[in-house]
Amino acid sequence: MFTEQAHYYTAVGRLPFVRTVCEIGFNAGHSAAVWLTSQPDLRLQSFDIGMHGYVGTAANHIKAQFPGRFDIKLGDSVQAVPGFVQRHPGFVCDVLHVDGAHEGDIPRLDLANMRALARPHSILLMDDLQCPFPHCRAPRTAWDGLKAAGEIEEWDCQSYEDGKRGWCVGRYVF
Repeated sequence: MFTEQAHYYTAVGRLPFVRTVCEIGFNAGHSAAVWLTSQPDLRLQSFDIGMHGYVGTAANHIKAQFPGRFDIKLGDSVQAVPGFVQRHPGFVCDVLHVDGAHEGDIPRLDLANMRALARPHSILLMDDLQCPFPHCRAPRTAWDGLKAAGEIEEWDCQSYEDGKRGWCVGRYVF
């Protein structure tokens, strides 16, 4: 996570209606720390495949720094998110942040699955959409496909590092 992105996410996290953020892609916990420091009572539900050895250590650190405000579900988000929805009916997220796998159909499935945790005014953020590199192709295709189908309304896209990095923000259309 870069400075511009951290500032933007902090501003989103400070919106008065934001109480719960759900994210796919915890990794080392950089975005988790940004979300959790944006408001003293904000709660974060993360999903991460846990493929890196440091994920558990980082998650334990975040849990210790923000007791009772952070939970993480490890496993493939394509199964973990629908499983979470089934076990927690009625759970909703004010902000949904998708920054998971960047290949194949996974970004589209992540966007589709996170919809079950949204409500009409929930904010949707997806990372790695504004760049010319191969790892941005599948996320961009997923976002653009759902936007073209009328399932996502795009509000804004931001890029930084001379156009090498970036994200988009919008909402699910209900």
